[in-house]
Amino acid sequence: MSARDPLDLTGDWSGTYEYPRYFPRVAFTASLAEQNGFVSGGVAETTLKGDRRATIEGRRDGAEVTWLKRYEHRDVAHDVQYEGVISGDGREISGRWAIFGNWSGVFQMVRQSRAAQALQRRAAVEA
Repeated sequence: MSARDPLDLTGDWSGTYEYPRYFPRVAFTASLAEQNGFVSGGVAETTLKGDRRATIEGRRDGAEVTWLKRYEHRDVAHDVQYEGVISGDGREISGRWAIFGNWSGVFQMVRQSRAAQALQRRAAVEA
């Protein structure tokens, strides 16, 4: 049996992305699954326009990752391309996002620990 790849993106993440000017930083959570280098998952974020949900699909090649974020809300008419690098211990991703022909900025994500994930699940069950 082989050891789990520390760069495998499967798990729960929290992060922020920043606009190039004027707008506040946006916090988000992501739940990702990786299989054979393909990455998929969901994102939840709260923006100035309210709560948003999106799906992501992409690839990981070594420490580099790319994905396309597609919003589920009809009032968001654009997709967002992400490109990032995973830290050597697999706990952080940092990089850039871009809306084609429009905006771009930076993002950073941190993997939630298994203990934090268990506490969140327990709180959700008890609520």
